[in-house]
Amino acid sequence: MPIVPADRRVRNSGPTRIAHPPPPFLLFLDPADTEAPLLLASAGIGVTPMIAMLEQLAAGGHRGPVTVVHADRSPAEHALRADHTAYAGKLPDGAAHFFYERPDQGHPAALTGRVDLAALPAIPAGTRAYLCGPLPFMRAVRSQLIERGVAPADIRYEVFGPDLWLARG
Repeated sequence: MPIVPADRRVRNSGPTRIAHPPPPFLLFLDPADTEAPLLLASAGIGVTPMIAMLEQLAAGGHRGPVTVVHADRSPAEHALRADHTAYAGKLPDGAAHFFYERPDQGHPAALTGRVDLAALPAIPAGTRAYLCGPLPFMRAVRSQLIERGVAPADIRYEVFGPDLWLARG
């Protein structure tokens, strides 16, 4: 049975499950809300929109905690790594945590392999999270965020590939 977002038109072709559309993947912050805790998690080329968000936060004077999480195969394969590091560093309460499957020598062991949010400091109450990357990555990070008290409604995502979020499997 196909799963269709509630905001789409479909032909009557038999039983269909209707699902709510995902929340928009835009960084919506009240300009006066520069203290909101945020978590930006990406994998692979999913870093691209995160760079734009970090640039916006830095230019807008965001003062709240911003946790930056990225997963990649290696530092050499981490697209836009210099920008990622630079923009996170411009935030007064920004912290970047890069997880690599094949890290360079001296990379922290806790940040080696798949993203494990247990390796990070506590996630502040009221955190809004933005995820972008492959579906398995986002499912894993979303589950960890919910386990740590982030409300599902405060987790936004952008799928790089077919939107199979609700697919069973």
